[in-house]
Amino acid sequence: MADQRTGTARVLVLIASAAVFAAGGVVCFLVLLLGPAVKDGNPVAGAIAYTALSLVAAGAAVTTAVRAATTKGVVLGGCGTLLVGTLVAAGAMVLLMTG
Repeated sequence: MADQRTGTARVLVLIASAAVFAAGGVVCFLVLLLGPAVKDGNPVAGAIAYTALSLVAAGAAVTTAVRAATTKGVVLGGCGTLLVGTLVAAGAMVLLMTG
C-alpha cells in the first residue's frame, strides 16, 4: 500500500511541476504584453528570470520526487522545492520589474 501512495505522490508532484512551468509561460506572455506600461525596471529580464527559475525549480522537484523512497520524502522534497522555487522566481521577477 505504501508503494501505491508513493507513486501517487510522485504523479502529483509531476503534475504540479507541469503547472508551474505552464504558469511561467503565461507570466512571460502577460509581462511581455503589458511590459511597455512599466516605466521603471526591465520587464523582459523579469519574465526571463521567472521562467528560468521556475524551470530549475520544476526540474529539481521532479528529480527529488523520483529519487525519494518514501511518500513523506516525495511530498516534502518535491512540493517544498516547488514552493520555494516559485517564490524565489516571483521575487526575482518583481525585483527586476520594479527596478
